[in-house]
Amino acid sequence: MKRSIITFPILILLALPRGVAQEGPSDSLRLSLQDALRIGLEKNFDLQIFENNVAIAENNATHGNAGFLPNLDLNASQNWEVENVNQQFIERPANTIRGAESNTLRASADFSWTIFDGLGMFRRYDQLSDLKTLEQLFWQQEAELLISNIVTSYYQVVLEARKLQVLQETMDISKDRLVLARDKYEVGKGSKLEYLDAQVDYNEDSSALMTQLNSVLQSRIDLNTFLARSPQAAFSITDTIPELRSFDLEELKALTDQKNASLEILQKDQNISMLEIQRIQAERWPRISVIAGYSYQRLNSEAGFLLSNRTDGFQYGLTATMPVFNGANLNRRIQNAKIAERNSQLALEAQKLDVTATLESNYAAHQRALAIVQLERQNLNVAKENAEIAFERYRLGKSNPLELREAQINAQDAETRLLDAVFAAKVLEIELIRISGQIMQRVKG
Repeated sequence: MKRSIITFPILILLALPRGVAQEGPSDSLRLSLQDALRIGLEKNFDLQIFENNVAIAENNATHGNAGFLPNLDLNASQNWEVENVNQQFIERPANTIRGAESNTLRASADFSWTIFDGLGMFRRYDQLSDLKTLEQLFWQQEAELLISNIVTSYYQVVLEARKLQVLQETMDISKDRLVLARDKYEVGKGSKLEYLDAQVDYNEDSSALMTQLNSVLQSRIDLNTFLARSPQAAFSITDTIPELRSFDLEELKALTDQKNASLEILQKDQNISMLEIQRIQAERWPRISVIAGYSYQRLNSEAGFLLSNRTDGFQYGLTATMPVFNGANLNRRIQNAKIAERNSQLALEAQKLDVTATLESNYAAHQRALAIVQLERQNLNVAKENAEIAFERYRLGKSNPLELREAQINAQDAETRLLDAVFAAKVLEIELIRISGQIMQRVKG
């Protein structure tokens, strides 16, 4: 029986990842929260997709794409012809040629530059710039969500590892009780029933420890997934869940109005809709372009009036186009653009209401969570003291196993509830920071 008491916890510890089973692992496996955030922001696949979308938007936000710059085209062609020619003249004999060959070379450089389009090009450039900013906001929103997930996942690893320690401490007490019950039974001072009850409780604690081990491993896999690493990548945690903080609701509301990513996205979308109205309205104005070109043509022929002919020269001028009537499609497009702008405004108002409601709900939940943490801390102190007294009474033979087990379970439950309460309060804290647009600054800081 001694062998089973000692061997089983050792087997469990051997099954743990290196960072969980050992104290003071090598620096190469140590993963702080800042390290996790840095790795996640660099390697997370979803965030890389958003980064690529930002790069595309930056490539599109140019004066050339908006229509400010001129166009220059080079054209060239070479044609060959083989013809049968039969020419009749009034004062000359007929000319008949079979298989007469001719070739024509044409080349030109054509230049065009729109110098006025009702300021539509300016509105288009503003739109492209706003679209670039919009993609950057989408990246920011995704990065904030990723940071929130990484921080929460990291603290989840801390929580599950700490719960494992609590269960291990409970198991150590159960082992001491089992050894004591066995010794008493072997010397005839205790009953076999008491010894068997101690064995059952020890096995129950061992089972709970193995179940918690699964939770530890799953939390580590979840964190590695956010970091775009192998699920089995080894690491050890070096941080604990930091002290909880409190917030001022009015300050959070002011920050949310200014910095919340989802609100900024909808505000930018509304501005793009307004620019679209102005861009379409610009099509009512004349479109004036400068044109210029150079052309070259050379003809060689075995039949006809000319054996060869060559021309070249420059052309230049102005063109103006004024829309008069296009089936009222321009008015229709303007009306649709105004409706789209109104929809973007309604979406912004709805999102403001939703974000404010979420903020206030999380704030109230956070306040309650802080109160629960304080209560559970008091309960833990009482439960630990009670467990220590109960074990000492049991060791001296002044209490029964049931009293000790109850005190032991109460202490374990009190510490577990405190850990859960601290984690819940920290998750709400992270969410309040994210909603109010502060999470990126805190990471940079």
